[in-house]
Amino acid sequence: MALLGFHATFSSIILSTMSHIRHSGGFTLVELLVASSLIVLLAAGGLLLLHPKRYDMDERNAARRIGMAQIMQGVESYEAHTGNVPSGLSGNWQFIGSISGELNLCPLLVPTYLKQLPVDPLLGRPSGCGANTQYISGYAMKKNSNGRLVIKALAAEGMTIQLQQ
Repeated sequence: MALLGFHATFSSIILSTMSHIRHSGGFTLVELLVASSLIVLLAAGGLLLLHPKRYDMDERNAARRIGMAQIMQGVESYEAHTGNVPSGLSGNWQFIGSISGELNLCPLLVPTYLKQLPVDPLLGRPSGCGANTQYISGYAMKKNSNGRLVIKALAAEGMTIQLQQ
């Protein structure tokens, strides 16, 4: 008999718990929205910590160094093949571009020595090297007093970036 009383009490506890679970139904919409908003805010904060603004600047400066090295290699290959540096190079800084008065390296280097002329990630405007196209590389070049070629990035961020032959 005592066992039967325990069984009845246990059954009533289980049934009351089950009916409470059935009525609660889980989280409310407001609770879900608050929790998901907190998760989104934490994720956004984490991304800002992992990808700071300085990283973007360093990435662009690295692209500038690579672009300058590619232009320098193209000019050196042109010089080795022809025996001359591109005409128009002097001791003064000259913008590399296709606008009148600039040092237009595109027809000399592309596609023989370079696949395409590199441009600065912020300042440059690529448009190919066709007959009626204009480009701005974002770089300048000159011949120094020792006769060596020097190229610099005009829009370098936080530092001066130059490459000498």
